[in-house]
Amino acid sequence: MPKENRRIVFTPSEVHRALLEYTAKHNRPIADGDVDSLLFDPSEDPALVLMLHRKDGQIEHHSFRLAELGAAIITFCRSHKVPLPHKGKKSLIKVEDSVGIALGHEWEIP
Repeated sequence: MPKENRRIVFTPSEVHRALLEYTAKHNRPIADGDVDSLLFDPSEDPALVLMLHRKDGQIEHHSFRLAELGAAIITFCRSHKVPLPHKGKKSLIKVEDSVGIALGHEWEIP
């Protein structure tokens, strides 16, 4: 059985942009600004804590569950033409100080 394994790594600002777009669509907008820190641990709940330095100088934090972050990342990929397989396993992974998505697919050969 041939297998494909790959990963896509996002910068903290790309994760922020994905969450900006996702929360705006779900009537839960978060602030725009610079990412101060991003704490991600897929085994925790919430899985992601995002600290933002807003344009007005205030710092705010937002917490996201793993399912919310996954939906935001997948929606971001589709919106920005980052190819994702329809089939196969997708999982969020910690990559250094940011977020990645691991993709795995197996083909059955008759």
